[in-house]
Amino acid sequence: INSDTGTIELFHPAEDLYYSDSKDYQKTKIIKGKFQFKDSIAYPYAYMVRLNLDSIHGYISDRFLIDPGTQALFCNIDSSRRVPFLTNNSMKEVEGSFKKAFRRYEIDHNNFYKSRDSLSDKNNYHITGIILSNIVREKARLNREKDSMLLQYTETNPDSYVALWQLIDMIGSVGYEPDFDSIYAQFSNAIKNTYTGKAVENKLKTSKVLNIGNKFPVLSLLSPSNKKALTALNNNKKYTLIDYWFSHCNPCISQFNQLKSIYRTFNNKGFDIIAIAVDTKENITNWKKIIKEYRLPWKQCLDIGGKEAIKFSIDSFPTNFLLNKNGEIIQKNISPDQLENFLTRNK
Repeated sequence: INSDTGTIELFHPAEDLYYSDSKDYQKTKIIKGKFQFKDSIAYPYAYMVRLNLDSIHGYISDRFLIDPGTQALFCNIDSSRRVPFLTNNSMKEVEGSFKKAFRRYEIDHNNFYKSRDSLSDKNNYHITGIILSNIVREKARLNREKDSMLLQYTETNPDSYVALWQLIDMIGSVGYEPDFDSIYAQFSNAIKNTYTGKAVENKLKTSKVLNIGNKFPVLSLLSPSNKKALTALNNNKKYTLIDYWFSHCNPCISQFNQLKSIYRTFNNKGFDIIAIAVDTKENITNWKKIIKEYRLPWKQCLDIGGKEAIKFSIDSFPTNFLLNKNGEIIQKNISPDQLENFLTRNK
């Protein structure tokens, strides 16, 4: 690494449940621009590294895979969020057949974010209405495209740990999708029987609870007054939106004014909202401040540290679920415009 001294950390970019070791990170000293980690793994694992340069600046890599055996890692502190240079079989696959298989998706993905960022600049970083709906719709299309490509790749590469860790990354990003079961089914028994492979299988089974058509589970949460607050539906509403957010999520907060308008229009016609904030104890004050500042009129619940959300792979915000009067999930990640149109058609 191009830093003479410091302490560098090797850590898990995914949930600890996918790793057989109990250490979610390791630290080691940098001496004259070099560092060394030593441990034991039976098959490729995903990792990242980070280094605090000073109280303000730091370096963090993108995700990479380490194989069993000795290998060299080259980090450039001026290239944060980039994959460091690493020569092993897994990373050769990443840079070769895997990148080739996902080339079309990468082009579409990059064009999407360029367009989104341009729209954000033009709208002073406050995107709402039909523009936001189109962005949500295009992001969903890209996710489906990525699912399809990973399925095709896994069909022809059933022993690929690169594909396994990609699936883990996608579960962490969007939660459960039915396509993920199809992708997992393509892996060889050798991969399925590893510690990580079994963890993925269990994660999919657990996350499936929040699939469309299933009943939304009862969660143990807190109210703003620090009392226990369950999400059990006893409000007799025709439709209820479960809205996951957190107090420093700008895309979440940008939807509040439109959601308030929808709530005012449809609340007395059988519509309700239950908000679940995934915040840490340190951010509870800010959570309450946002609720007060935006005068949010619907029920507010807190999932401290995301203990409940992580069970169901809710790791992307905002995430929402539209429920019917029986508490069954009928739509997922619906935009405010789509929600308004749905409620207008289904009064």
